[in-house]
Amino acid sequence: MINSISFSSPCLDYFLFLQPIETIYILTIFSVKKIIVFLTLLFCATSILAKGNGRAKKFREFYESDTKNEIGAGFGFLTLYDIPTEIHDNNAFEIVNKEYIHRPTLNLYYFRKLHRRIKLGLDVTWQKTKVEYHLNEDRITDAYAEIQKIKDLEAYPEERIQDQIKTLEEDIDYWKNRSNEDVKKFLKFTVEMKLTLISRQHFALYQRYGVGPTIKSGHNNENKGEAYTHLDYNICVSPLGFEFGGNKLRGFIEPIAVSPQGLIHGGIKYDF
Repeated sequence: MINSISFSSPCLDYFLFLQPIETIYILTIFSVKKIIVFLTLLFCATSILAKGNGRAKKFREFYESDTKNEIGAGFGFLTLYDIPTEIHDNNAFEIVNKEYIHRPTLNLYYFRKLHRRIKLGLDVTWQKTKVEYHLNEDRITDAYAEIQKIKDLEAYPEERIQDQIKTLEEDIDYWKNRSNEDVKKFLKFTVEMKLTLISRQHFALYQRYGVGPTIKSGHNNENKGEAYTHLDYNICVSPLGFEFGGNKLRGFIEPIAVSPQGLIHGGIKYDF
C-alpha cells in the first residue's frame, strides 16, 4: 500500500476554505490592479508618442520669425568679370604671358519682408580685378620661326613674310609701350528678390533673383592711360542658398550661382 503525500501551506488552506464569492472578489482585485497598471503604461506611451509626433510636426512646419528686416555682408569668388578674355583683338601673335589675379567680391545688402516666403531688397557689391602682362621672348622667337616657314609654302613668299614681320613688330611695340597691367573696378547695384523655400528655427533653404546696373571704371592703356567709366548691367540667379545659425544671427552660403557676388558666395546676416 502506497502512502499518500499531502502538501499544506497557510495560503493554500486559506483559499481552500474561502467561499466562492470571496474567491471571485480577490481575483477581481488582482485583475483590476493589472488593468490599472496596463492603462497607466499605455497612457505614458501614448503621451510620449504624441509629444514626439508634435515635435516632428513642429519641425516640418514653416518657421516664421516676427522680424521684418534683414541685413547682411558677404564675399564671393569667380564672377563673370573673372573669366579670362582675349588680350587684344588686333594682336595676331600671343607673345605675352597673362597672369590673372582674382580678388574676392565684397557686398552689403538689405531685405524687407513682404510675405513669409518673399523678401525684396537691394545689394551693393564691390569688385576689383587685375591682369598682368609680360613679354615672352621664347614666343617671339617661335613667331619669327613660323614666319620663315612661309618660304616653303608659297611660290612668292617675300611680300607675305614682310607683312607678317611688320605685324609682329607692331605687336611687340604695342606691349612695350603700354602698361603691363590692367586694373578694373566694378560697383554693382542689384535689386533682388529672396524666395524662402524651407524655413526652420535654425536652418533655411532659399533662392535669390535680381538685376541691376554696374559701374565699371579703369584706365585705357591704349590711350595714354586715360581714365574711363562704363555703364553695364548684371543679373543674379542663385538657385540654391543655405542659412544656418540662431533665430536672428545666421551664416549663409550659396555654392553655385550666377550673380554679381560670384559663383560661390557666403557671409553673415541679421534679422531685426
